[in-house]
Amino acid sequence: MTGSTSYRLNEYKITENLSGYLYWEIHSGFAFFKRGNCFIKGNILFIEFSDIEESGFLKMEFIEQLDKLPKWRKTKYYCSNYRIYNCKTGKIPPFQEMFSQTHASIADREVRTKEHNIIQSEITEDISYRLGRYKIIEKNNGQVWWESHRRLNISRAGRCFTAGDILFMMPAEIEKTGLVKKDFMQHLNQLSNWTKTDYYCDSYSLYYCENGRICRDIDLTAFQKLSNLEQIEVREDLPDKKLKNNNAYSGDVIEVKTLFNQIDIAKFMSRCKKIGINILGLLKNWYVKRRKQ
Repeated sequence: MTGSTSYRLNEYKITENLSGYLYWEIHSGFAFFKRGNCFIKGNILFIEFSDIEESGFLKMEFIEQLDKLPKWRKTKYYCSNYRIYNCKTGKIPPFQEMFSQTHASIADREVRTKEHNIIQSEITEDISYRLGRYKIIEKNNGQVWWESHRRLNISRAGRCFTAGDILFMMPAEIEKTGLVKKDFMQHLNQLSNWTKTDYYCDSYSLYYCENGRICRDIDLTAFQKLSNLEQIEVREDLPDKKLKNNNAYSGDVIEVKTLFNQIDIAKFMSRCKKIGINILGLLKNWYVKRRKQ
């Protein structure tokens, strides 16, 4: 398309036209590709579901074309398989609504952000809101939690974070029993409506744009300060295999961990010295004996 710019996002081809509209393409089947719309909220590229399929290149040709494109760097994350709802209506918003980013909405969000920061500094106890079938709890430490009642007398709760004027609900961490659903709904109906974001998302898959890996270990401290820039800070994956198995710790954590290990070694050496064991001497003797063998 004339005047459009294309980028490489792992297996996706992301194209932006002169009007700012975004759409994605991905190879499918023998010589076909799927196409769908995209939109950006905060620091996340949302890839809308689509089953539109068109004829195109073979997979090898598609990959060769893809490899020639510059990498997508306009967002740090991309999201797929998501469900986004309007907080007021509870309905799934149309693509045009999610794509639009008017100056008025941004200004309105800035006002709400300032009001939120002022109110947050004065909060001394938890405040609860109603959002559809969810109870949203804003704690006095800045954290936001969701709670819902699923079946029988079981309720679940988990943490939330905000990005691009969307309240994201993370997987459940707490499960409680003993609360009757009728009582939960009566309490829920007495609460004020949640109005601090326009949308909420209770199901999603979040990935790093850099390597396509799923983002699991989110640093929620980055979301405690609401900002219209919505720069999400997530612990990056590192090349070390052991760290990968530990959900990719951040660089700061690694520094502390390394320092901790150094302290342990120093303590061990000190203890050995106290009981008369010379570690360096033992190693030297072992090395000499091995050379003689």
